Amino acid sequence: MYKCYQPFNPVASRFLQQKWEFRRYSTHLHKDERLSAARRDNRLLVSRMKNNRTVDHRNEYRRKSLNAGKRKQDLMVISEGNQAMYQRLLSRKSVYSREHWLGDWEKTERLLKHMSRYPKEQAAKQVRPHYHHV
Repeated sequence: MYKCYQPFNPVASRFLQQKWEFRRYSTHLHKDERLSAARRDNRLLVSRMKNNRTVDHRNEYRRKSLNAGKRKQDLMVISEGNQAMYQRLLSRKSVYSREHWLGDWEKTERLLKHMSRYPKEQAAKQVRPHYHHV
């Protein structure tokens, strides 16, 4: 630091001031390095474009997979297995009783109604006032 340097933000601790300014300086250097790298890459790209006058951007080859047949065969085996499993699921009768579930749900509703602070009917009637900020 310079002897006559005055910081923009006065601080109580010179150590913290030095630490913050070092961090600011290092981020500035990092940003400058990235900018110079981008400029260098742009210069190289422009020189390549000037020399060739074209940019090779065409990919006219067809992609060819060596194991496309095997993958298709595996997919067919999996889909046949899925269809068989689906048919087995459709043919089975459910072991769960819908009436039992409905009775259990009604019991739960009654318990919640007794535990709640306000009945549902009264809570539905209460309307919250809307305040408009002017």
